[in-house]
Amino acid sequence: MAQATEERLAFVVTYYDEPADITRTYQLLFFLADNTIEMYDVKNRKVFLKRCKVPDVSRSDMFLGNTVVVFSRLLRIAEYADDYTRGALESNRERTLAMIKPDGYPNAGKIIDAIL
Repeated sequence: MAQATEERLAFVVTYYDEPADITRTYQLLFFLADNTIEMYDVKNRKVFLKRCKVPDVSRSDMFLGNTVVVFSRLLRIAEYADDYTRGALESNRERTLAMIKPDGYPNAGKIIDAIL
């Protein structure tokens, strides 16, 4: 396991294994110093993927609800795995409230596109 002094982000990710028809849960660690990841199988409590560099995965991809591709597996980031990660990322989280009046319903798509 990684050293406690190393700065990293920890997430709980899910992977839908289509042939087995089950959803697997992993802990994904993203190390900020060198943009490497490491994964642990939550159920079996074993290392699933040793620490390595994964192309096309960066710090900006690490947020709740996002899907990252790690060696052809689509991993959905489901939740934060520790308080450090929650504290580091919750401050960057944005929330928006938009109220659309009933007469604007036919144009709801255009209104949302304008906001985004």
